[in-house]
Amino acid sequence: AEASDVASSHERIDASYPSRSNESWKPFTEAAAATTIRAVLRALAACHAHGVVHRDVKPANFLYMREPDGSRRAKLSDFGLAARIKERDGVLTERCGTYAYLSPEMARRRPYDFKVDAWAAGVVAYMLLAGEPPFADWDAGVTRARVWAGAAVDARRRRDGEGGERARERGGGE
Repeated sequence: AEASDVASSHERIDASYPSRSNESWKPFTEAAAATTIRAVLRALAACHAHGVVHRDVKPANFLYMREPDGSRRAKLSDFGLAARIKERDGVLTERCGTYAYLSPEMARRRPYDFKVDAWAAGVVAYMLLAGEPPFADWDAGVTRARVWAGAAVDARRRRDGEGGERARERGGGE
């Protein structure tokens, strides 16, 4: 992992991941998702090697930079909620971040460490491949309950109209 996996303020941003409201928001191909997931994990490894927990890992916090060869590289940004863990076995307790990406221990205000970033990276990986977050729902209370339980909704059920915002927009939903 390298510091170059983290965006700096002087770099030119090519694009960011589309927002939820953007209709072009579709699942990535497996190859594109693998490249992005690798970048997510490299950036987090660089942060963790310096004792930094990001605490708000989500697609919107990855910016795509155009490389000299024309390829795009995802870089981690927005360190506004980041915190430092000074001791090897140190923990944090503040709940912060975007609820759909929170680990159950952070959502429950239990002590946590770097693993909360790994959880969020897993949520991002799911989202890139499925096209939507595993825990999110139109109702924030439902999302909160799913995060607490660590109970994702199967993306195939969503596509078949059994839950989630997109299903609700099509007239289905919970």
